[in-house]
Amino acid sequence: MMKQTLQPFYLFWQKLKPTKLFYASISIFLIFLLGSTETTAQIYQHCSSADIQKLQRLFSDNNSANTNKPVFQDCIQLQHSRRLLALSSNATDVIQDNAGNYDLNLYLIDKGTFQVLKVFKSPKGIVPTTRLDKVQFDLTPYAKDQDLVGIALKQSHIGGIHSSRRLLYLYAIQTDSKILAVLNGLMTNYNSSTQSACDDWNTEELKRTLHISNQTHKGFPIFLIKESSISSHYNHKNCKASAEHDQGRYQLKFDGKEFPIQHIKKTDPDL
Repeated sequence: MMKQTLQPFYLFWQKLKPTKLFYASISIFLIFLLGSTETTAQIYQHCSSADIQKLQRLFSDNNSANTNKPVFQDCIQLQHSRRLLALSSNATDVIQDNAGNYDLNLYLIDKGTFQVLKVFKSPKGIVPTTRLDKVQFDLTPYAKDQDLVGIALKQSHIGGIHSSRRLLYLYAIQTDSKILAVLNGLMTNYNSSTQSACDDWNTEELKRTLHISNQTHKGFPIFLIKESSISSHYNHKNCKASAEHDQGRYQLKFDGKEFPIQHIKKTDPDL
């Protein structure tokens, strides 16, 4: 009697079993796919308020005498050592394109003693083509097993063309306290708008995202870059807008000195 009662449930389970196996297989595949692309590194953390107070003396000793220009400062805790990395960027006396030039200094600091282990002065500095709005650390971990730190520059322009852009720089912090500049000014975001004859706005937008692959080359991860752009322009004769969408994929490999980006910059919008 019990066997006859359970027989319908058994038949139902037999029909359901292939479906359950299918979804279980899909789940395992997705877990494997995510595991193959995710990084185990945690995002960088900003320095504590107590650490910032201790750094103020260091920053004040290196501040620019040009008080009419903004001063940019930031600090993070490195993941793979008990060290802090601080930045300070001050306006210099050199003026270019009414935007002004800035220096860029990085300080590698022992968190326990607050001894400055290394000072890195960017030989090129920062030469913004438009107004410089921010210089700050990017908290994204760009490597799994080493401190590869990003610095983001944000610029804007208000005039005939309203525009903003974000540039990414990468610095490798070595165990022997060396600081290497390995990526120089990759544009990750761009937006612009110009007023058309149709009382509306022509617009351009560009976004690039960096993804860490599971492969390395000459000691650094190989990056996969995904790019998407959209531009809309009005025909002044009929005031109808046309939109163009584009996508691109690139690979970034360290060549022994830096990550070359010339092949990517070819698609940068004109400023």
